[in-house]
Parts: sequence; C-alpha cells; structure tokens
Amino acid sequence: MFFSTVSGGVQFYRFKEDDSSEVKNKFNKISTILFELYGFNCRAFCYNHSLKNIFEECTQSPFLFLSCTKENYYLQMQELAPIVLFVYNRPWHSKKTVEAINKNMLAEKSELYIFSDGPKNDKDIEGVKKVREFIKGIKGFSKTVIVERGKNLGLANSVINGVTEILQYHDRVIVLEDDLISSLHFLEFINSALIFYADDSKIISITGYGLPINIPSDYKYEYYVLPRASSWGWASWRNRWMDVDWQVKNYQEFNKDKIEQKKFNKGGEDLVPMLKAQIKGEINSWAIRWSYYHFIKKGHCLYPVKSKIQNIGTDSSGTHSSTTNKYNVELDFHKSGFQFPRNLELDNSIVNRVNALVRPSLFRKVINYLKYDLLK
Repeated sequence: MFFSTVSGGVQFYRFKEDDSSEVKNKFNKISTILFELYGFNCRAFCYNHSLKNIFEECTQSPFLFLSCTKENYYLQMQELAPIVLFVYNRPWHSKKTVEAINKNMLAEKSELYIFSDGPKNDKDIEGVKKVREFIKGIKGFSKTVIVERGKNLGLANSVINGVTEILQYHDRVIVLEDDLISSLHFLEFINSALIFYADDSKIISITGYGLPINIPSDYKYEYYVLPRASSWGWASWRNRWMDVDWQVKNYQEFNKDKIEQKKFNKGGEDLVPMLKAQIKGEINSWAIRWSYYHFIKKGHCLYPVKSKIQNIGTDSSGTHSSTTNKYNVELDFHKSGFQFPRNLELDNSIVNRVNALVRPSLFRKVINYLKYDLLK
C-alpha cells in the first residue's frame, strides 16, 4: 500500500520499504531543490527507474506531478494551467481580483490572459477605458497577454470565445471574472485538482467556490460534487469544454420531457427556468448551458467545503448580479496541501441543502410557471 497526497503543487507517493538508499538519496536531493526554488515541503518521493536529466527538469518547472502505475513509479512534469480573466467596466473590482490572484504562490509561474470586452454603450466607455489602463500595468505573472475587443460581445460570448481560444493551445484552463477574490492557495488547489481528476470523466469542472451551506457533521471529505457548475473561479479541460453544444440543439426534446426536467432540477430548482429563459432570449448566459452540459453527460462539478473564492460583485455592478449577501463565504486562507478522493458520489444531504439555498421564491415559481409552462 502507498499513500498519495498533493502538497505545495506536488503529488507524491511514499517509498516502499525495500527501496535502495541510493534512490532515496537522489530524491532527497530533488526535494531540497523543490523547497529552495518553490517553497514546496516535500518529505517523501517515489522513485523513477530512469533518472536521466531529472535534476535539470526539476529546476525548470514550477509544477511537478508524481503518479503511479502498477509496475513502476514515474515522475511526470506538468505545466500550470493558464489563468483567463474576463474584465469589463469595473476598475475597482478588477483591481481587487488581480491583487488577490497575484498573491498566490503559483502566480509568478502562471500565464495570465485578459479579455477586455468593448463598451456596450456610451455610458460604459469611461469604465472600460479605466479598466484597460489598469490591466496594461499588471505584473507578477510569467506572461501577460491582453485582448481588447473592438466591440461588445457580451459576457456569454466573451467567455465562450475567450476560453475556446485559449484551449486551442492548452489542455486545461482556469477562469476568473472581474469580481472574484481568491485565497492564497487557490491556484495550488485548482491546478492540483485539474491534474488529479484529468482522467475522471465524471468530473466535468472544478470550482474554488464553496457554497455557504452547513456540511453534515458525518461528511468525511473536504470536497463534494454537484450536478451543477459554478461560474465563480472555476477550471476545466479542453476535452470537456470543446464538447459543449452551445446551441442546445436537443432543447425541444428536453422541453417536452418533464422527467428529464425534474432530473435537471436536482441540481437546483433555478436551473430549468434559467435554461428556458436562455432559449427564449430573455437572458444570455454561458453558465446555464455549461450546467446543462454537466447534466446531459451525467457529470459533476467539484466544490471545496472551505471556499477559496469570494464574489465581491453581488452589489448590482455586474452582468446578471443583484445586491445580496446570500452567497458570502469565509475564505480559506490557511489551507495548503490537498488530498483528493476518487469516485466522489453525490451526497443527498448536501444536494438538498444546496437546493434550499438556490430555490426560487414561491412568487418566482409562479411567474416561471406562467411564462414557461402555462403560456408557452
């Protein structure tokens, strides 16, 4: 038996008892290199039968992933996922978002891509201008690329197009909008989870936002899964994102199937009405279509019990936002080193508590019924 964990951006396995002292000494040297270069506190490593150029590799990558096969242990270099930030016309929010992510240990080793949408109207021109002045001075990342849109795409098209563009060149991505405060270990958490769950087809996405619910006292994990996605500080992989049908071509069939609608609403009774509003053109949301993709693929989004993201945009300043403190959370600033479980299943108690949190009011339910069912 061996024990695996992710700590300081490194997943490692303990030595076997019969490992040679020569192998252990070589990996002790590697752990020293990692600690000196990146502050990783790595006390135990598995070995690789081929150690050629291993020291040179260690000094050139900020992120190492040690994984295991039945016959052999091997050390595989991993690149950090690029960070994609979407901004518009809120300079104060944008500054707070960048300041927070810049404090992350892995920020200086991460690429940052910023998509600045064009102004929707004359009223927004000044705000867009101030944001663009700010982002041009951003430092602290391994590379910063700014894309200024000449016209307004809107948040949905901006996110869909921007994430798709980056995933042409990377196999995974971390996505932030301009009103999200991240904890100090957000990048460590999200990169580690991206690697750990890369081959788990049930995990469609990962979010750093932990919902403000009371977790059952007998729940033993630090993470849970839900059949709905989160748009607040999230990440995913190319093979999931590129598979999404943004036109929702099977909607007419779904709209006639009450059983399927009930299943979709297991992730929250707000989901079906939002999808119907999207199809009717009453809202323009990439996130509801992303959640629908999770549903049709019978997949989940991974959430942390302790949140690594706080949304500061629930002040009516942003697209699709209103003033509320309903979703405020306490950031997890102290956690470093993450252990992820395999084969996480839906916990009905957690699902029910999330449903209670996002459930529309009785008045809203009546309105939704009249608009989307009785008068359709």
